[in-house]
Amino acid sequence: MPRNSKIFSTADLAIGVDVLSECLVKTNEENFNYDSLLPSEVIFSSAISSHCCAFRVHGISSIEHMPTILAQGRASLAAATSASIFFLHGYLSFTLYVFFTVCSVATTLPFVPILGSALYMLIILPLVGFPMTMSDPDKRSMQQVPPKNDISISFGKREGKIFRIVSLLKAFPQAILPQLLYLIAYGELIIEHEPDLVQLKCSSNLVPGNWASVIRCNELSDYSGVAREYAVALSLAELALLTVVTSTTFIYRTLPIYEDPPWRRNHLWAISVLAAFIVIAIYLLLTIERGTFSLLPWYYFILAFFVMPFLCLFWNEYLKRYEKSVLDRAEKLRRLQFETRLGMWSPK
Repeated sequence: MPRNSKIFSTADLAIGVDVLSECLVKTNEENFNYDSLLPSEVIFSSAISSHCCAFRVHGISSIEHMPTILAQGRASLAAATSASIFFLHGYLSFTLYVFFTVCSVATTLPFVPILGSALYMLIILPLVGFPMTMSDPDKRSMQQVPPKNDISISFGKREGKIFRIVSLLKAFPQAILPQLLYLIAYGELIIEHEPDLVQLKCSSNLVPGNWASVIRCNELSDYSGVAREYAVALSLAELALLTVVTSTTFIYRTLPIYEDPPWRRNHLWAISVLAAFIVIAIYLLLTIERGTFSLLPWYYFILAFFVMPFLCLFWNEYLKRYEKSVLDRAEKLRRLQFETRLGMWSPK
């Protein structure tokens, strides 16, 4: 009825079910009485009544498709939210990484290469982030009461605060750990590429074969050579590697990866992760010369490919528990409100 148009236009999801037209008998309009409604008039009236509805279905039997439509809608919204949070995490990690470059303990400060930055922000993040929007829903998505679509409320109680704190804590390790690899790579590479310069400038406090004594040499503060460039490229590649690996924890905001492995729910994302690894390898091949990896110590590779990725992965999974507790509490409160005050809190 006309008085319901405001409710339909402001509802989260309005569905119009045309039960009149399916009851009509297929009869010529000439056989109707002069004071009866014609079939075309009934159809027109039904269309006017439901013009504000998002879905207009024909007949009672068509309602059986609504659970599938709602499930797909929830899955799309959850996947888009997870992808957005991953993008935010990636850009926040890169911002902190740029900030920590000026806080390095080395006298020769690292810089942020333009090519590597463009590769990270314009290729790596979209390559991994956009396929996340195609993830299948988790197994409990249809058993939860979703939040109401109220534009005046961005976060629930404590949800915004926890989200900001958890986002910062997740980004800190990814921004700090590559700086450690820069120190190791720069110290080892400058000893190999510039032995005469190191012997001339840092002979007073130089310990043979010790990269830690080289990075603290004040006479090398103005050095700008291949050792610095290669070390910076390796550091930024590690940041990209950590971002790709930790994307595993962003497919589902609350479910642990061992409970519902994301690579089983989104094969396209798994392929994009492999493609991102290939892009990072190509970047290193184009940036550093061959034989550079042979100059690095063995523990560099253990830190870069095993310790740091798994450390960030476990750290994100650990922080996910705090975010899960807040989101689960908000969902339980919505369910309580839905069951006790159905008219006010039900999704209209």
